[in-house]
Amino acid sequence: MDLIKTNIHMDRTDCRVESQFTLDEDCNVSDSKADIARILLSDGIIKIEEIRSYDEQVLVRGKLMYHILYEADDSFGALHSLNGKIPFEERINADCISSGDNPLVTADLEHLHITTVNSRKINVQALMLLTVLQESIRSDEISTGVTKDEPVEYRLCNRQLLSIAVMKKDLCRIRDEVKLPANLPEMEEILWSDLSLSGVEFKPVEDKLNIKCDVNIFVIYRPCDGGNGYEFFETTVPFSHSIECNASKEYLIPDITYNLSQKDCEIRPDLDGEERVIGFDVIMDLYIKLYEDVNLDYVCDVYGVHKELDVEYETYDIKTLLAQSTAVLRLQEKVPYNFKGEDLLQIKYSSTKLFPESAVIGNNSVDIEGYIAVTMLYITDDDRFPYRTGNFEVPFSYSIDLPGINAQTIYQLNANLEQCQVTSAGSDNLDVKVNVAFQIFAYDSNVLEAVSEIEESETVCTVNRPGIAVYYVKDGDCLWNIGKEYRVPLAKIKEQNALTTDSVRKGQKLIVMK
Repeated sequence: MDLIKTNIHMDRTDCRVESQFTLDEDCNVSDSKADIARILLSDGIIKIEEIRSYDEQVLVRGKLMYHILYEADDSFGALHSLNGKIPFEERINADCISSGDNPLVTADLEHLHITTVNSRKINVQALMLLTVLQESIRSDEISTGVTKDEPVEYRLCNRQLLSIAVMKKDLCRIRDEVKLPANLPEMEEILWSDLSLSGVEFKPVEDKLNIKCDVNIFVIYRPCDGGNGYEFFETTVPFSHSIECNASKEYLIPDITYNLSQKDCEIRPDLDGEERVIGFDVIMDLYIKLYEDVNLDYVCDVYGVHKELDVEYETYDIKTLLAQSTAVLRLQEKVPYNFKGEDLLQIKYSSTKLFPESAVIGNNSVDIEGYIAVTMLYITDDDRFPYRTGNFEVPFSYSIDLPGINAQTIYQLNANLEQCQVTSAGSDNLDVKVNVAFQIFAYDSNVLEAVSEIEESETVCTVNRPGIAVYYVKDGDCLWNIGKEYRVPLAKIKEQNALTTDSVRKGQKLIVMK
């Protein structure tokens, strides 16, 4: 007599450690750049260059790549750009990490503040968060049947569980180009660029992962006409690509997170040799997990009819999918803003960053609160220094319906800004329209108990029961418990009582004959 077993793969989190640290550096302006009168825009991205694991420690080396747009301290208030990089090295203590491990390390630039020390020096202050995640795959054999040499009864229970099929790190490189429309002049220098992704979709197919998204491009450039004017160009480029992903299948459930580790723009000549093409290069660092939703029938109990059985049980930690969905927050607010007596002529550019400050489980929902930080570049009637920047925050609260969620539910929430539009609504007000896409992957962590070992004893079943009995079903009884108590096959009880199912009701009379 043997158990028939099925192999199930389940992922587990060995550890998750966060390390927050600051960078504070003074950086000189290169001799080739003009003096700084005022910084208008600043941005940064973290590039991780090396991850090395030791026993109970992870070493992370990388660079903060920063970019500023500023007005020069000259008679024209000309716009200039400045790029720089600040290296960092951080050691993160993690008890569960061993030498040779390959953990996932993600970096988040939580705050960036760049100010002028003087016209030839800037101060860069950054608050960075590094997260170390070590996960592994556990393979368990769960009994799903019994091969019988002697009469034996076994009971199958049913559970839904998530079995991990793919878990790996990868990257997707988005390299393409876009041509300026005919009504815009050639480019001499890109002063500011902003690249972002929206509508990101991941779809597993046979041994591949399909990726679709829109690349949103905004640039400010100095044209080649030799004047003091500047041009603004904004467009969206659709992108689709497939990456190799062994063991991927169409029916698998994706749980994929990504981080942008590179966003570059450059000027390229078109077929006529004119500088009218913008080439862009974006790298998505992917952490890919694909699950199979398994409907598992497993052996949860067993008893012998003629001989006693020695039975061992084992518990398994499993995940049960609760929900995988996308919800969109469409926010439209009228925001008061003081332009300090200036005449706002035109808003040329706006960027946003999302800060979800809390997410708590509510009544069949996840309730999120936070704010959206908005930066805008606009033009005033000041002839020498016409450009100004403004910053403000828009608070939000949003509930995502999630029937069945409870305090034990584990969920992963990703939020991406899909659209932002800021327009003037009078002298002291702004209209702000923002779309935020929330992707949620939620599962319950449960325990499954199954028969793990059975051994037939030489002892004959000695149930102290008569050969035939009349049994009245009590509250909480089931046919399995009755059969196990009398050591009678279930099929025999059903035949003797003309039952077509295993269902019984309280007070029902059953004939039980050995």
